[in-house]
Parts: sequence; structure tokens; C-alpha cells
Amino acid sequence: MARWSVFLGEARAAPTAERYRWLLAGSETLTKLAGVMGTFALPFVAVLTLDGSPVQVGLIAMVLSLPALLVGPMVGALSDRLRCKPILLGCSLSRITALAAVPVLALSGGLSITTLMVVAVMLGASEALFRPAYRAYLVRTFGQANLLSTNLLVAKGIAVAEACGLVIAGFLVSGLGAPAAILCAALSCCLATAITAILPLDGRPGRVATGGGSGLVAEIAAGWSCLRRMPGVRLLLAVEAVAMLGVGTAGAAWVIHVTKTLAVAPGVQGGIYAVGGLCSVMATMVAGKILRRMRLGRIVAADHAIGSLNTLAVALVPAVAPWPAAVVTLQQLTTDPLTTVRAVGEVSYRQLVVPMEFIARVESVFVAAVIGANCLGQVLGGLVAEAAGTRTAIGLATVIGLSASALAMANPVRRAMIPTAQTD
Repeated sequence: MARWSVFLGEARAAPTAERYRWLLAGSETLTKLAGVMGTFALPFVAVLTLDGSPVQVGLIAMVLSLPALLVGPMVGALSDRLRCKPILLGCSLSRITALAAVPVLALSGGLSITTLMVVAVMLGASEALFRPAYRAYLVRTFGQANLLSTNLLVAKGIAVAEACGLVIAGFLVSGLGAPAAILCAALSCCLATAITAILPLDGRPGRVATGGGSGLVAEIAAGWSCLRRMPGVRLLLAVEAVAMLGVGTAGAAWVIHVTKTLAVAPGVQGGIYAVGGLCSVMATMVAGKILRRMRLGRIVAADHAIGSLNTLAVALVPAVAPWPAAVVTLQQLTTDPLTTVRAVGEVSYRQLVVPMEFIARVESVFVAAVIGANCLGQVLGGLVAEAAGTRTAIGLATVIGLSASALAMANPVRRAMIPTAQTD
């Protein structure tokens, strides 16, 4: 165990607390595995099984995002008011139901773009409820003393899940079809739910801060007021919203461009994306040192700039083997590690600077803004791809991503640092 603790870079904790941290990491790893496989396979269900168009792929992504936009602020207020573990379990069960419906409908002949949209709504609602509750659960159960090390432990599992999930999903899509990959995602989610059930019940939250008012609306308004008082967090929100607008714009055209225009098989894509996941695993081993020595704004700016330029390279590469596979591989090698460090740093920064009684509400705003921007990007990318081709849509995404990088260098994000005690 000591050797593994050194590998994970985590502070020693009480045996019971350390066991629960490992269980939390295991649950998140399996949840991420299900998410990676489902997210990877769902567009292929639309493109390969149902012969969907770029606009239809964009619409599926849009309805996947819609629940976070509609109920995001309310969800954060409820998570700050209630215990979070029952919310996590309920979301997991809803996710299992939605994922399992795809292969069942495929076998029965009832699968269509419309049913995929219904599945996407269920998955989106589950994620909108799950993510703020998870952030609040982590802080309430494990405290802030070992917050970054716990996030790094979870990030390692998530990186492994990305590597394994993409390989498994890629070959399942190629060999058995996209619905089979989604069935495996449902099974992974079942295991994650079983582990979550073992985790301790988080402490009952105290009196919810409302800024003097009463009721759910006052709680939501108090969360927004808290966000307005923190310019660093507020600017990070703007950066991530712009960046996700670019990601969504590229995402609507990405599967069709790489699969049909560049002729990279789904199995090969899964293997390439798994390389990025393995690089992310290695990045988590040094993320603490990087976050201690570099300012968060520079990490965020570098990640979005490098990611955008790599996306442009994929748009410009000629469809002549082996160049497409080589460029996509280079994109994964140079983008995924820094993205992992950036994501851990941003989450830890928010959890450390936002008062505990506001964490879920602030996180719900981030989820709604990021998913909403992704939703708009998916629609924009689909329309541009239909009108001017997939290369043009991905090129537009590059411009948007570079804008996010420039915004990240604005004060006060440029000066933000993770406290040293959290990175040792």
C-alpha cells in the first residue's frame, strides 16, 4: 500500500478514509468508463446504424445538453440543501436505464434518431444532476485537507478508463456494432452504482446560505451572487464556455470527418484515443508538481491553444494513408496530458476558493454554461459542416479555441495558483 501511495502522490489518511477514497476513485473510474464508451458509440449509432446526417448528430448532442440548461441552477441548490449520495445513486440508475435501452431497441427494430434523442435527454439529465452533487459529496465527505490528492487519485482512474474505454468501444463498434458498445457501457455503470452504494452517507448540510431570502429561488440567487464576488472563478467560467463552444463546433463534424473523409476505421480511432488516455495517466503522476510551479491561467491558456492547433491539423491533413491516423495520434499525444492537468487544477481551484455551502450551486452554473456552450457549438458545427464541409467546421472550431486561450491570460486567472499545501 505504501508503494501505491507514493505512485498516487497522495497524503496518508486514516485507513477507513483511505479505503473510501479508493472506492470513490473506483466508482468514478467505472462511471467514466461507461461515459467514454457511451459517448464514443452514440454518434456511431446515428452515423453507421441509422445513417444520420451531421445536423442529426448535432441535434442528438443538443438534446444531450438540454437538461443541464433547463434544470442546472435548480439542481445545484438542491444538492446544497440535501444529502448527495442518494442523488448520485438515482442518477446512476437513470443512466443504466438509458444506456440499456439502446441495444434493446436495436434488437427489437425500434431504434431511430428520435429514440436516440430520448436516450440522450435521459443521459443529459443524469449528468446534470450527478456532477454538482458529486463535487459537493467529495468536499463534504473528505474535506479540503487532501482535496487535490483526492482529485488526482480520481483523475488517474478516469485516465485509465478513457484509455481502456476507447479501445474497447472502438473494437466493439467495428466488430459487433455500436449498440453492443453501449450495452457494455450499461454494465460498467451497474458496477459503478454497486460501489457507490458502499460509500458512506455524506453529512447533512447545514442551513443553506440564501443571502437573506427564503425558498429555492433565493438559494439560486445566492449562488449567483457568490459567483459574482469571485472574479477568478467567474473568468474561468467564461474561458471554459468559449472553449466548449469550440469543442462542440468540432465535435458535430469530427466523427464524420475522421471516419468518412479521412477513412480512419472506428477500431483504429479507439486505439489512437487510448494512446491519449495512457498519456493522461502519466500526466496525473506529475500534475501536482506542475500545478505548484505554474500559474493556473498559463496552464489553461496553453491547453486551449495547443488543442486548437492540433484540431486544425486534423482538418488540414490530406486523406491519404497513413497521414490521417498519424496526425490524429499526434493530436492525442500532445493534447490529452495537458488537458488532464488543466482539468484537475480548475476543479481543485474552484473547490478550494468557493465556500463549502455554495459549491454545488457554483458547480451547477459551470455545468450549465459549459454544456450549453457545447450544445450551441454542436448545432453551429452541424450547420457549417452541411453548408461548407467538415473541414470548414473544424477550422472554425480552431478559431474559437484560440479565443479561449487568449481570454485565459486575462487577469486575475493569469495569476491564480493552487495553494502549495494542496500540491505536496
